Amino acid sequence: MFGTPEALIIGGIILLLFGAKKLPELAKSLGQSKAAFDEGVAEGAPVAEDSGEDKVEGPLEEGGKGDIDGDGIPDSEDERPRVPDSEDDDEDDDDGSDYDESHNPSGDGFG
Repeated sequence: MFGTPEALIIGGIILLLFGAKKLPELAKSLGQSKAAFDEGVAEGAPVAEDSGEDKVEGPLEEGGKGDIDGDGIPDSEDERPRVPDSEDDDEDDDDGSDYDESHNPSGDGFG
């Protein structure tokens, strides 16, 4: 993480900020804080037990036909199609292309 030159620079800045008399007290308090932290980590927090509240009971329905919103209608039947089915109303030209020549009044192919 830090090389020797960086550590010396940081140490020099700390020495300038706190002074030579406060440095041993600072090191002692940092050591005590680290020891207390390590002790707390060693004890560890009690492991939370699974309460089973989020478990699904009963068989799952196949095909995504579950009733998520609770209205009694399976959601796959409840939804309407987003894009209505429509048939192609365009008349096909004799060349099969869908290009509308009315956009180019000159008819020279550039547009």
